[in-house]
Amino acid sequence: MHLIFHRPGISQTVVAERLCVTTASISTSVRELESQGLIERRANPDDARVMLLHLAPYGEEIFEKMFAGFTNSFADLLKVLPPDDQEQLVGLLEKALIGNDVDLDSNKLNYADKLHVMKDRPNPVSC
Repeated sequence: MHLIFHRPGISQTVVAERLCVTTASISTSVRELESQGLIERRANPDDARVMLLHLAPYGEEIFEKMFAGFTNSFADLLKVLPPDDQEQLVGLLEKALIGNDVDLDSNKLNYADKLHVMKDRPNPVSC
């Protein structure tokens, strides 16, 4: 779901390649996620044989909840580090995300904003 969230319209084949699994296993997973209303398969307008994956509205809602849980867990993990170390670690993780073509400036969930929001938690994390 993470991959589809950040790359709406990604093909099942590319997902399989990125996850290092077979296209058959992705097809099975996609059918299951689709039956649960989490993702949608749409025909590629340039090649109807290729199915493109998108999060369904329910899938986006679930992903955002999962991401909020991740953010809270990450904040709890970081709170034992001094603020300077927290800032350095978050900066390095942001560089890794950018290096892996994760768009930190999209109007979707923004990792940079989410990581910096941690400072508003009860045990502040300075990022």
